Amino acid sequence: DQDAPALSALHASVGWPRRSEAGWRWLLNHPARIEAEAPAGWLLIDSEGQPRGYTGNFVQRFWRGDDVLFGTSGYSIVVQPPARGHSRMLLRAFAEQPGMFARYTFNANTRSSPLFPRYGLTPWPTRT
Repeated sequence: DQDAPALSALHASVGWPRRSEAGWRWLLNHPARIEAEAPAGWLLIDSEGQPRGYTGNFVQRFWRGDDVLFGTSGYSIVVQPPARGHSRMLLRAFAEQPGMFARYTFNANTRSSPLFPRYGLTPWPTRT
């Protein structure tokens, strides 16, 4: 909740619409994420304490019979130019989180999509 203004500013810095504080709260309090004990996302802070990047973690439940499985979608993958090269840290944190049977992200950024296979992620759709 306390990071909502910084996350909204990161979105605005790349031309994305701002998410409301209610929207950020909904993501933070999503029941599947809480049940999976997964982080809401990862915030990249520079040496001056400024937010420079973010990757959101949207966890969902899937069922195989009576067994609950958790899968997650990376969203709002943003890294500002001063933090160029640090997207690897955000993608690694997302891709290596425990307890997820599937990890995926939607490919909307042709500049960063070559990084995805390094972390076992397959961009989809292949053309945006």
